[in-house]
Amino acid sequence: TGITDTLIPYFYPGDTLSYPNHIGYDSEFHLAVQAGGFMPKLEWLDDASEDIIPMISFHVVDDPFFPYEMGVTNGISNTMFSALVDPFMDVYGAKSIIEKRNEQGINDALIVENEIHIGPFIEITNYANSINDGNIGLFPILNSQESDPWAYAYSAQPYGIEGSNCTVWTEEIQEHRESMVHYFTALACEALSLGCHNIVSNENIEDSAIKIYPNPATTSTLIEGQKAIDRIEILDGFGKSILKKDGGFERKIELNLSHLPRGIYYLKIHFERHIVSRKIVLN
Repeated sequence: TGITDTLIPYFYPGDTLSYPNHIGYDSEFHLAVQAGGFMPKLEWLDDASEDIIPMISFHVVDDPFFPYEMGVTNGISNTMFSALVDPFMDVYGAKSIIEKRNEQGINDALIVENEIHIGPFIEITNYANSINDGNIGLFPILNSQESDPWAYAYSAQPYGIEGSNCTVWTEEIQEHRESMVHYFTALACEALSLGCHNIVSNENIEDSAIKIYPNPATTSTLIEGQKAIDRIEILDGFGKSILKKDGGFERKIELNLSHLPRGIYYLKIHFERHIVSRKIVLN
């Protein structure tokens, strides 16, 4: 029913965990996502039924509380996790969990067969693959001492001024969230056959009629299409949006790129009924 009972710790009776989907839509799970935390037993992944599903995991490699691989938890005696595991018992982090899923062949469903399917998200996918030791579905988070750097932190008067209560580290947090969402989007498109290439790039709709010149560019480039352009968005190599420009439904738009460092970028060109993604290089 999606309603908790009194046996589930740290949830009030009557709280909702997972309501059934809307009438006419499947309520079965097809993909699991983990952000931090741990699993007390890897045997939980040994279910041989047809319901076994692929998994995407995000974990801070130097997590101060929960191990990235196998190890003991640290400092959880006063948290909700103390009801689930002894603080000195071995538990399993994201790397061990995803290694298991890869050994079972379950995460093969996350392999990107065609880069055009994930458009501008290919860079973040390649980055994760360069540091996850070949474990498909694992996104290790480096250079962080926080257990959950994607979570907003609320600070009471961080500047010592009355009424200045606010969230802190929002820029860094947002960067983590964008990377995680882009990585998830790329793999979920493959695993769930969502047809995301119809969103980020559609070669059947006037794609070849779009002209971008010069490309490679130095300080500016011109985008010309046979149809009116609604707006243009520039994404960096990790899929982060760094510039947006209203096209005013013109067919020829000039972009000033002089403030951007050299590198590879992606243009998302929005038309009235579709979006086309194209790569551009700045020299």
